[in-house]
Amino acid sequence: MTTGQKIRKLRKAKDWTQGQLAEAMGMNYYNVNRYELDRVKPRAKLLQKFADALEVGVEELESDPSAEESQVFKDQELFRQMKALDRLNEADRNALKRIIQAVIVNNQVQNLTRPA
Repeated sequence: MTTGQKIRKLRKAKDWTQGQLAEAMGMNYYNVNRYELDRVKPRAKLLQKFADALEVGVEELESDPSAEESQVFKDQELFRQMKALDRLNEADRNALKRIIQAVIVNNQVQNLTRPA
């Protein structure tokens, strides 16, 4: 779970609007929205203000790095498979890299030859 998702979850658990959280922190609700949507990551000082307002420890708001990485992939199964590749031996990893590269190149060629 990302920091923004955690902020939103804790805010809703208190049955607060973004405006109420913003007021408790002395900021604009628009900024709370930006943090909850992970458009901006709060720096340490602001993270502490969120923690204080939500009555939790800072560590409870810190994001899980693997959760942020997984958001890059639309296909979660593919994400899990990519993470598992690190456990393969070098020869198998290299073979998979060649296969992936071949699929990418094939797709690029198909896109170039399609009529506009």
